[in-house]
This record gives sequence, C-alpha cells and structure tokens, in this order.
Amino acid sequence: MVTCVALMTCAVPDVFAEGLWSGASRLSDEPSSARVPDMAASPDGLVHLVWYDARNGSPEIYYKVWDGTIWGEDERLTFADEESRRPQVATDPWSRVHVVWNDWRDGDFEIYYKMKDWGSWTPDKRLTFDPSNQSYPSVAADAAGFVHTVWSDGRELYNSEIYYRRGDGFLWDPEIRLTENEGSSSKPAVAAGPDGLVHVTWYDMREGANEVYYKSWDGQVWSQDLRVSDSLTGSWYQNMAVDAMGNLHLVWLDKSDGNWEVYYRKKSSTAWGEITRVTFNDARAGNPEVAVDAGGRVHIVWRDFRDGNTEIYYTALNQGRWTAETRLSRTPTPSRRPTVSVDADGRIIVVFMEDMDEEIALLWVRGRLPTLDLDSSRDIIVPIDPPLDN
Repeated sequence: MVTCVALMTCAVPDVFAEGLWSGASRLSDEPSSARVPDMAASPDGLVHLVWYDARNGSPEIYYKVWDGTIWGEDERLTFADEESRRPQVATDPWSRVHVVWNDWRDGDFEIYYKMKDWGSWTPDKRLTFDPSNQSYPSVAADAAGFVHTVWSDGRELYNSEIYYRRGDGFLWDPEIRLTENEGSSSKPAVAAGPDGLVHVTWYDMREGANEVYYKSWDGQVWSQDLRVSDSLTGSWYQNMAVDAMGNLHLVWLDKSDGNWEVYYRKKSSTAWGEITRVTFNDARAGNPEVAVDAGGRVHIVWRDFRDGNTEIYYTALNQGRWTAETRLSRTPTPSRRPTVSVDADGRIIVVFMEDMDEEIALLWVRGRLPTLDLDSSRDIIVPIDPPLDN
C-alpha cells in the first residue's frame, strides 16, 4: 500500500494502490440476528441502510442512516406478527427513501413497500396479492421519482417467474409479468438510469443451466430477453448499478472457469462490453455487490473463501484499471453478505454480516481510493476521515 501525507502527491506502482481503509467496527451494541443488509446513497449526502433482524423474536425490518460523520440509531420499520425479510432500499432525486421486502403477515410471502418522505415513514403498503410466495424483491427510483420494483413469483406451479410493478410512492400501476419461459426465473434486480431507462436482470434455467438475462423498459415498451452471461456451467447472483452517464455496470457469479468467480460487464447507451473476470483464486467467491460513485468509479465487494474462512474482499475499476483486491474483514468467524455504497465525501462504505458467538452482527468499514492528479499523473491519497476541528 502506498502511504502519503494527506493532499501531497507521491509515485505509485503500475497497479493502483488499495487506498486507505479503516478497521471493521460494529454498527450497533444491540444483541442481534442481523441478515441481508442493503444500502443506497441519496442526493442529500446520506447513506441509508436496511436489514432484517430477529432480535425481538420474529424477523423484522430495521433501518439506520450514515450522515457522513456518525450512524443514527437503529429504527424498526415493521411491527407485524409474522416474519418480514429481505429488505432492499433505493432513493430518488428528492432524497426520499423507498424500501421493499417480503412479508408473511398474510399467510404467504407477499411484497410490501414503504417510503420515508420529509423524515416520516408511510404506512406499510402491500404490493402483491396472490396466494403463492413472492420473494427476492428489488427496488429502484428513476429521475422522475417513479418507483420500480421486481420480484420472483411462485404463482406458476413449479416455475418461478419475474414480475414488475411501478408506482409514485402512493399510487401503483397493475403488475406485469416479465418472463415467459419453461426455466425457473429467479432473484431479479432493477436499476434506473438518468435517461429514464429501467434495467432488469435475473437468472434462469431456460437453457439447462442458470444464466443471467437482461431486459429494459424505455417508458413505452419492454425489450426482448437478452442473455448477458456466457457459461455452460452456471451464472447467477447478479447485481448492478447505473452511473451518472447512464452506463450500466453488472456483476455476477460464474463457474465458466471451473470455480465460482466474480465477473463484470458494462452496458453503454449503445452496446454491451466484453465480459471481464474479476477474481482469480482457487477458492469460491460469493455474494458480489456493486456501486458506482460520482466520478464513475465502480466498486465491487464479495465474500471469499481463500483464507480458509469466509472474508469480505473489495476491488474497484478506477481510471480504467482494476485495483488490487483488498481484504476488508479479519476475524476468525465467517463474514458474509457485504453491501457497498459511497457517501457525499467520496468514502466507500461497506457493511457486512459477521457471525459472533451466538448472534449475527453487522460490521462496517470505510475507505477511500486515491484520486489521479491529471497535471502530475500521480495519485493523491487523502485521509479516510477529515481532521477534527480544534
């Protein structure tokens, strides 16, 4: 790792430095059974975190916010008698916060939604109404403030399909079925670009092995399904993010080379780029997540077994090159399910699950990559946190 005095330049090797990273800290002192964290940054500079937690007996949805200096208190969002699981969060141009999850309060898993507007949460709103299980919801908000959600739906016997619904936070259009094939379609993700284009990805088995598929909506019509992975042995667990120019950045797990590794592909406004393998080791990778910052740098986190224990790793596509892989967790217990975002100050925020004795806690780290001084062609490394005022 290159070390420099803050705001001073120094030479770096051809491979970019990993940057500066804090140690891992626990997010809450409350005894917890925290699972599946997800984050989204809003235009007002906040980073919003959701997860589900069985600390009070039944799994419920929780929320907290990073304001650039401290994390707020844990806030419980659901109070139903039955399980609430797998929340996902998005923000819109007015910094409203949108959360979806699947909920058992109606006798089967249905998709629910709520919104934080002007500091207050709306009541829980049920989005699906079918006596079968709906699961794996994902949510995005576009430049006009419309909310887009997708999910896996089990109403077709023995064959999960992808469904979609759009709303403005209060009123919702009828649901739409997006997939029509004999292979089971699962774990969709949705993202919305500044151009209004809505992107949906998922994986399905229409060709015998799981492959990642894509389709988009331009406000008028949905495109045809497009296969974007290229493996005969399996591709799944895809996630994506859209940058300020409307480019889509997609990551997924792929077994093309005989081991589960992280792969990446970019879609511009005109075409898909080449498939790039991101990780190279003999141990299995898992749970890749991606975020893009205001400068267009792509940040990827995943869990990795290379150390004989599941640990969290990070890399970035920075100035057209991949940074060296950085191990972010260093504990004797398993670290799992990372999620990544970038705050208003450009700090990379990573939250993950950590098995600790008889509970599962959320830990977090923050980091910063070097920035390139175009005049000197050297990297400038600034502190993770600004200096304290005297």
